[in-house]
Amino acid sequence: MEAWIGWVLGGGGLAALFSAWLVYKASKRRNTDLALAERFDDASELARYINERVEAEVERKVAPFRAELEKVKGESHEMNDAVRARETQLWLWDQRGRMGLLPMLPTPILERLGLGHLLPTDEGG
Repeated sequence: MEAWIGWVLGGGGLAALFSAWLVYKASKRRNTDLALAERFDDASELARYINERVEAEVERKVAPFRAELEKVKGESHEMNDAVRARETQLWLWDQRGRMGLLPMLPTPILERLGLGHLLPTDEGG
């Protein structure tokens, strides 16, 4: 029986050694996971910082263009409104027998369009 006990104790020793090795690997893995988690947090912070900086720089570069776009959009709406109003006046002028002067776009709009030469002059033309 002594040989059998030696085998059992030897097997138990091997099992204990194997268990200790597993615990070591698990704790090493946990430490690696924690290090990776810390690196991920640092990378996330860095990415967030970079995104904020890029957004701020893009906004700074785009701001003048945004102001110009708003100006152009405003002028475009003004032109469209003037043309719509003139087309309505032309339709009414035609429907009512074309009495009076031909409806024209407002003077500032004609001048902006480079059509100031179509404006009536004091000379009757």
